[in-house]
Amino acid sequence: MGNAGTMDDVVAMWAKLFKERENPVILSIQLGTVTNAFPNIEIKIDGLVLDKDDMVFAEHLLPDHKRKAESKGKLSFSQINAGSTAVGGSPGHSHGIESLQVSTDYTTEEEEITYLDPLKVGDTVLVQPFADGQLYYISNRVVKWSDTAK
Repeated sequence: MGNAGTMDDVVAMWAKLFKERENPVILSIQLGTVTNAFPNIEIKIDGLVLDKDDMVFAEHLLPDHKRKAESKGKLSFSQINAGSTAVGGSPGHSHGIESLQVSTDYTTEEEEITYLDPLKVGDTVLVQPFADGQLYYISNRVVKWSDTAK
């Protein structure tokens, strides 16, 4: 009977190995849906609901995220019948402005931009589980092209 216990152990080990092979852990990007917004954000993936302690976020998704930027470009516009000027004095008079054209290059100094569109209920996000399965990385808000075409 001593061999029967050993045989049962071997069978159990093989069954476990086959089971693990059939159900590999997949660490792939998934789509999630925001079900509760900041500050107590929750995101649902299939039947799993993640709360704020289960996730780390790309900072651009956070409320009131600020970035520093510079910009360069060309500003140009034109206006027909652009109004009139008034000249004071005695006697006063005015001149009509038939057209106005402005074209100039510009460069801004370093400025701060605040993003005002944090994640909101109903947004679809990319969710990547960490290898340990305990934390999830929320990398971006995503949309289907068909949902944006008008």
